[in-house]
Amino acid sequence: MSRQERYFIGPKLLSDIRQVVGRVDGIAYSTSGPSQNVIHQGLMQDSSSSSSSRLRIGKTTATWNKGTLATITLWETGTPPNETQGGGTIENVVNKWATVASGKWVGIQRAKNGSYYLVVSEC
Repeated sequence: MSRQERYFIGPKLLSDIRQVVGRVDGIAYSTSGPSQNVIHQGLMQDSSSSSSSRLRIGKTTATWNKGTLATITLWETGTPPNETQGGGTIENVVNKWATVASGKWVGIQRAKNGSYYLVVSEC
């Protein structure tokens, strides 16, 4: 005779499971108590943000020292992860973080002041 394991799901655990599944499905489950609407939260974004404030992918063409400006060549065409050079260049990108070697991948983003800044770089 084989022994079967059995588990008891009490009202509290059942309620927690329903809440998690409701969040995933985007639909609040009805219960005998008051229901709460499901709210999906996203990253905080400025309501005036446009496509120019999104992360841009490019490469350096020369060593880019911390505290200086550079022109970044964009690599935004092609299918990731095989992007190709395209999209032009962005001039006067600010580097507040660290020196970046020539030919390295960088991510840049426009700040509220209208200038582009280095936000990530290949080591």
